[in-house]
Amino acid sequence: EGFVELAGSEVVPHPLLASQLGVKENEVFDVLKDSHGNTWYCTVRGVVRETNGRLEKLGTHGPTGHSATRAYEDAQGNVWIGEDEGLFRAGATGLEVVAAGIKVRSLYSDRDGNLWVGTNGDGMYRFKEPAVRMFTTADGLPNDLLMTAIATHDGAVWTGANCGGITRFDGTHFQTYKEEHGLLNSCVFALAEDLNRDLWIGTWGGG
Repeated sequence: EGFVELAGSEVVPHPLLASQLGVKENEVFDVLKDSHGNTWYCTVRGVVRETNGRLEKLGTHGPTGHSATRAYEDAQGNVWIGEDEGLFRAGATGLEVVAAGIKVRSLYSDRDGNLWVGTNGDGMYRFKEPAVRMFTTADGLPNDLLMTAIATHDGAVWTGANCGGITRFDGTHFQTYKEEHGLLNSCVFALAEDLNRDLWIGTWGGG
């Protein structure tokens, strides 16, 4: 139903935002406010950055085929964008392509500064300077449709697969948990670790 801002318990509507971005209400997919105070809007037409109230369209921006779905800032302050065309990093001159053609679904950096990218059909990528490593079912993932990835306090990387359960990667081996291990639903779209170091799992249809 459109973009809203949550300020504590207050819901702050922004009824004019979609038109200012040049899209419909339901065509804003992700929003990030970075450590410098810039706001990044991922829309069906591409990426828009707001700086001091000024909106700037970045990269390839148009009516078809340029949808941006994810924005993420890592611990080093790099802003990463997942678009239809692949994975991009925001640089001084705009968006720089890092991996063309991959369909980004999730972005997460671990305590060692590695960037983990879950994709829709290409498995999971680890970007570790200067090398890039791709993980797929051949390495032990349940499938190659990774919707979310996080790194937990112990350094392990957890992924949530589209109807493949959750998988823990200790740096060497993958261990997958599905319905037979207690999940109500193996279509995992969200993961989070709380301050008690408990893992929270959001599923598509299982709560």
